[in-house]
Amino acid sequence: MRRLQLRPTGLFFWFAWTGILSATAFRPASAATGDHDNLDLDSRWAWGPCEAVAADGDVAYFGDGAIVRVVDFSGASPLQLGSIVLPGPIRGMDLADGFLYVADHEDGLRVIDVSDPANPVETGAAILPTPAEDVAVVGTLACVAAGAHGLSVIDVSNPAAPFEVGFYDPGLDFEDVAASGTHAYVTGPYYDVYVVDISNPVNPVYSGVWDAATFGRDLVADGDRVFSAQDQFINVLDVSDPTNPTRIRGIVLATGRRAVGITVEQDMVYVSIAVGSKDGALAAYEWDEALHTLTQVGEVTSHGTPDGVDVAGGRVFLEDNYQGLTAFDVSTPSAPVETGRWDTAGRTLGTTIHGDLILATDFGGGLHVLDATTNPPVRIGHVELPGEPVQVVAQGDYAYVGARTAGVLIVDISDPSAPVQVGAYDTGNWTEGVRVAGDIVYAADGYGGLHIFDVSDPSTPVLLSLTPMEPLFQLELAGNLVYCALEANGIRVIDVSDPAAPVQVGSYSFGDPLAHATALAVSGDYLYVTDKEGPTLHVLNVSDPSAIWAVGGVPVMIEARLVVVDGLDAYVTAGLGGVRRFDLTDPTNPVDVGYFDTGHDGVSLAVDGSRIVVADNWDGLWILTNGVAASVTPGGPDALSSLGLAASPNPVQSATRLSFQLEHPAATKVTIHDASGRTIRTLLDGRLLPAGGHEATWDGRGDDGRAMPSGVYLGRVSVAGSTSAAERLVLVR
Repeated sequence: MRRLQLRPTGLFFWFAWTGILSATAFRPASAATGDHDNLDLDSRWAWGPCEAVAADGDVAYFGDGAIVRVVDFSGASPLQLGSIVLPGPIRGMDLADGFLYVADHEDGLRVIDVSDPANPVETGAAILPTPAEDVAVVGTLACVAAGAHGLSVIDVSNPAAPFEVGFYDPGLDFEDVAASGTHAYVTGPYYDVYVVDISNPVNPVYSGVWDAATFGRDLVADGDRVFSAQDQFINVLDVSDPTNPTRIRGIVLATGRRAVGITVEQDMVYVSIAVGSKDGALAAYEWDEALHTLTQVGEVTSHGTPDGVDVAGGRVFLEDNYQGLTAFDVSTPSAPVETGRWDTAGRTLGTTIHGDLILATDFGGGLHVLDATTNPPVRIGHVELPGEPVQVVAQGDYAYVGARTAGVLIVDISDPSAPVQVGAYDTGNWTEGVRVAGDIVYAADGYGGLHIFDVSDPSTPVLLSLTPMEPLFQLELAGNLVYCALEANGIRVIDVSDPAAPVQVGSYSFGDPLAHATALAVSGDYLYVTDKEGPTLHVLNVSDPSAIWAVGGVPVMIEARLVVVDGLDAYVTAGLGGVRRFDLTDPTNPVDVGYFDTGHDGVSLAVDGSRIVVADNWDGLWILTNGVAASVTPGGPDALSSLGLAASPNPVQSATRLSFQLEHPAATKVTIHDASGRTIRTLLDGRLLPAGGHEATWDGRGDDGRAMPSGVYLGRVSVAGSTSAAERLVLVR
């Protein structure tokens, strides 16, 4: 996910602009994908959007979610030569001297040996403090646009051990980078093109800036020229004087057209252009260096909304984002000809397990059907769908997809290899949450309310009732009751024993204007509600729906999105925190007992016994198992039954004491975790403690002795043979 920062102003901006605030002595690395506790990786289906491409003649290296694919487009049909799966979604790449350098979002820079295209091998990686968004290589340096932490300069002279040698951090958000000679050129959502002198890579410094006054999308450096795609503008900059970059030519695109990617080969400039919300084109321009003119000579329509673009040897490769990669022959620039396509996926926002199948929604417009009996799962079917598919449930031979502006779509999956849409119900608003029971479908329609319709004839859904309420994006069905999550408006309970005449029988308000009921799950007499603003997992007693009351809750690290309850476990998708696992041995007191840090953005999930499938947005699905049972051993002593974990003082300035009680002697571990769940300090490592009261002091430092920055942390006490308990800590410097 691309993170935006507020643009600095006033004196701070002047300091940042001049580079005075460009660096600090220490930059901690971000948490690594795959960090986990009580959840284990089984396999992945890592397909996703195509957001990066590097060309080498007829061969394209490109991103498909978290997969680097190497495909030869010289023949009548594209031929995959090789591939490699990386930890996170691929955001940018550059090819140099037999190595592919990949900006792998939260997993930093990855270096891949592609001297044998059929067998790409990762040789090294450099983890950065913030997501790597783009990369450009010059000599033995890789310049990485590192989002909110500016420009990172990485020494890649030894591909097996790349390391950050220096960085320039003006406090802005850099997302695109180009490099030539001794300078790097970076841009992002703050419009400007910054010129950074990297002649001394240990201390990159500000050289100059050109204020583009529009959104920076992409740029490419060619000698003393920088060509930039700046939304409605295509600009050519003279950077012969790095301290004073100057525009020497600019083109304004027609209304509704946006320049989003750009590449150069000799005197030809190729630009990917987004047209409206779902269409696009590849445009060819001729650059006349003597006259400083940029003249359009050709254009061809693309298959979707394009992104980046690259060219080599008269062949252009266009990222069609959710629609894959398209190759064009531009030997005649005035008449580009499509020569091949490779299909990738879009953003995976929803999933469900249906027998031997895993279904995954594709926000780019589709539904994927995977064979879950293989490891990893294999896609065996796919169907294009209208709207923006975000959630899916299945019953019998049909899948029901919440597709936002397209309502609810009904897909026949009786032949998994050939799914087909057979019906649709247009709710008229913004449908996400869907549930089905028998011939009745229940749909959450944003600001349109609860729709209940009959699908006994899937081709012709019939509305039975509409109950106005807002905003309704998620719901849960339990027997004859539908529980509706209304964000700041709390919870409503609807009796649907007569679907044609639903009746509200209960409601609950959190009494906090900041609380937002995001999603919910029912288990027995309890309703578990995620609150994205907390973020918190709330527990409500719903034994009497007309008199609901709160009985417990627990903080959730990073975010709290969807929740699924399976037996004595609750699983919560935590956005950039992946997925969290909570023990419900005491249903009123969920205990955080596990997590898995996925590669991108845990959005939704499905659970079937020991198998947990996480929809991870830009990098497909992560299939996890729930590891060692985390609940209290039946019949065993519960050393934590009167734990009484507390932290004082909290907020923490210099140090805090974690105090707790043990009823029985037990091997005890006390750890501190950062906001991503990564263990940053171990205070007690399994030492046998006697029964009674105990304390462990945290001085605000990590295991390496470095002072940790201000933020939210978690103190956790874990006891062998029992559960763990946690306390949220706020560190203030």
